[in-house]
Amino acid sequence: MGKSKINRGRGRREELRAQAEERRESRAGRSNSEQIKILNDRLGEGSGAVRERKRLEGDGDKEMNTKSQKPSGSTRRVRKKEKAARHRARRESDVE
Repeated sequence: MGKSKINRGRGRREELRAQAEERRESRAGRSNSEQIKILNDRLGEGSGAVRERKRLEGDGDKEMNTKSQKPSGSTRRVRKKEKAARHRARRESDVE
């Protein structure tokens, strides 16, 4: 079987790059509240794009990919227990 050539050509890649650049520029020109309004129009009030909404509603000065720092002195076993508790709480909230 031969390789699929969908989206593989040089012209198509350039077209996709140009479209991505246009989207990037249009997003850069919008405020966080305008972006939330667009998400609401597309997906419905408060549904979908949970992480994006949280990032937009939070402090805009924070870096996008900030990870929580693990507490000093924590052990793998303690972190594992904390993660299990978070998972359990998330599953219980999803059931309701």
